[in-house]
Amino acid sequence: MVAHRRAWRGSCGSGRPEAIARLRPTTVSAPRCRQRRAAGRLPPRNAQCEERGRGLPQPDGRVDGALPTTGLDVSPGPLLLSTTLGLSAPALLASLEGSTSSLQTALALGLVVTVHECGHFAAARLQNIHVSKFSVGFGPCVLRYQGPKVEYSLRLFPFGGFVAFPEEKGDLDPDAVREYPEDDPDLLNNRPIKDRFLVISAGVVANMVMAFGILWGQSLNPGLMQLTYHPGVKVPELANTSLARSSGLRVNDTILGINGEQVGEGEEAVDKVVSTIKANPRREITLDLRRSESVMSVTVTPEQASDGTGRIGIQLLANADKEVVKADGILDGAGLASRETVKLTKLVLDGFGKLLFNFQQNMDKLSGPVAIIANGAQYSRNNLYDLLQFMVIVNINLAVINTIPLPGLDGGYLALLFAETLRGGKRLPDNVESVINQSGFLLLFTLGIVLLVKDSLKLLN
Repeated sequence: MVAHRRAWRGSCGSGRPEAIARLRPTTVSAPRCRQRRAAGRLPPRNAQCEERGRGLPQPDGRVDGALPTTGLDVSPGPLLLSTTLGLSAPALLASLEGSTSSLQTALALGLVVTVHECGHFAAARLQNIHVSKFSVGFGPCVLRYQGPKVEYSLRLFPFGGFVAFPEEKGDLDPDAVREYPEDDPDLLNNRPIKDRFLVISAGVVANMVMAFGILWGQSLNPGLMQLTYHPGVKVPELANTSLARSSGLRVNDTILGINGEQVGEGEEAVDKVVSTIKANPRREITLDLRRSESVMSVTVTPEQASDGTGRIGIQLLANADKEVVKADGILDGAGLASRETVKLTKLVLDGFGKLLFNFQQNMDKLSGPVAIIANGAQYSRNNLYDLLQFMVIVNINLAVINTIPLPGLDGGYLALLFAETLRGGKRLPDNVESVINQSGFLLLFTLGIVLLVKDSLKLLN
């Protein structure tokens, strides 16, 4: 995230107290208004304080298909989006088992956010653009260091961050001292569109580079996991008292068909079984199974969950053989990593496409920070390889989410730059930009509250 300096004055114990998403009307001169929009048009005109988090994912394992991959935006409002990734990942267990694994997950998320913000920061400094603040995390300040020109801070929650740029007159107070001359060529606001574009888009680029780098390293040692899909859906886990178990399903069964129809293979097969179960609460369904060398059928009546959907207490994964492919040298590893990065990015884009064009059916695929930490903790409990895979997923999801032209995301700011280009370098009116930004932040905040409650209830259940 990029932001102007005044929006964060008082954070970490200096200046006015921090007030997240507290809004008050202000009267701002045109030059100040322009500079407040300098950071890729981030803040609305009357925002006292703003923070954003980043899109974060979950692996594809599901409990009754209820917990898919997610993305995250936090304060003034989280935007939690999801995709189906199809990775060779462990099924998501909706529980926080072990403080150590949860801490490892928080550190991994913090590292991904740091890389994203370093992208913004590096792009600005390499162009000699003034930067006033660099922060990782949101919420209460844990550590703060005031450098010669930049204030660096670490905050409690690892789901967000920001890079702040100084404005022309330092603050909105009448007696404020101008930090830089209004016509300083190194103020972001005074740079051409292409320079601002580089600053805003650099976070996305940094995340993609990190994902590629992790995959490149894994391709050399121990190798990249490759999947070969087969018909059916595997059952890796059953709840001890689940309807699925009492109806005759067992761990390692393969579901071949549901209600007389073949489920197919891959992630689409998982989606088909999940959607059928969820769409039939209190209605009997028939599952065609393969157990070892035997083929059989069982019937089960999903119970109705608190959200009105059906569930039977089962985890599902695509039926696939796993093969570890190790690169023959650095160049071969770069090729393997490139292909894997492209493949995963396509899967993420496909997941977001399904969410966009069929939101009502896929709205259950939105999850928040509680589910993300639970998911990351599961990765951490397995091994370092799986934790690194989690970081790859996080990076790619974060990059894709931040290209969405939605207010509050990097893509929203890029869209405003594009509009400025179409208008021959003339910016949108202040009131229009204010409405756009405030509506976006309100949407993010509302989604965040709803999904935080939803995730918490899932864990409690």
